[in-house]
Amino acid sequence: MKILEWNEALVLGCQEIDTHHRKLVGILGKVHQDFVDGVIDIGPVLDELQEYTKYHFRSEELWMLDGVYPEIAAHRREHAFFLNKVGALRKEHDKGVQYLSLETISFLEEWITNHIKKMDVTLACHLLTDASAALPGPAN
Repeated sequence: MKILEWNEALVLGCQEIDTHHRKLVGILGKVHQDFVDGVIDIGPVLDELQEYTKYHFRSEELWMLDGVYPEIAAHRREHAFFLNKVGALRKEHDKGVQYLSLETISFLEEWITNHIKKMDVTLACHLLTDASAALPGPAN
């Protein structure tokens, strides 16, 4: 299975959102590369994934509120699902599980890819086309 990399199919046209997504895809690439390399302790990369995902989802939800995005509830549910999955993986690691299966890595990569292509594309279109929507600026 090929390691997920940033590619043009994931570009939405909102620079700040695309910057966030590029970073998130990069972290997932590290997760996968650690698996391939046989890294024994996945804790650090899981921490990075969990923290950056929280940051990114919070940022997106603020942009949705600022842009009066009509699909915010469904989008938040999707975010909560993924955060719960990553949180469960972190809890398993805390209990002594030091690896992720290729199946789990595949799920994470596919979920992010599908979320960007299906959910985030509608958010980006809303922000780019709705005159009342505020385009996201650089986040801290």
